[in-house]
Amino acid sequence: MSDGPVKIEIGAKATLEIKAEVPKESAGRMVDALTDLVRPWSEARGLRADMIRLHREDVALQIA
Repeated sequence: MSDGPVKIEIGAKATLEIKAEVPKESAGRMVDALTDLVRPWSEARGLRADMIRLHREDVALQIA
């Protein structure tokens, strides 16, 4: 009788594929919703960039 290791392999695999067609109207509404979600952040970044640009112009005028 052998006292060596016993090897047992157990495996399982499952796949799921879903295909659907999204109407153009729904896709457009989804893009609008994502835009509305991101807009406050992007506008705040734009405002901050404008403030930095104006500050740099003030400093350049003071130096001149």
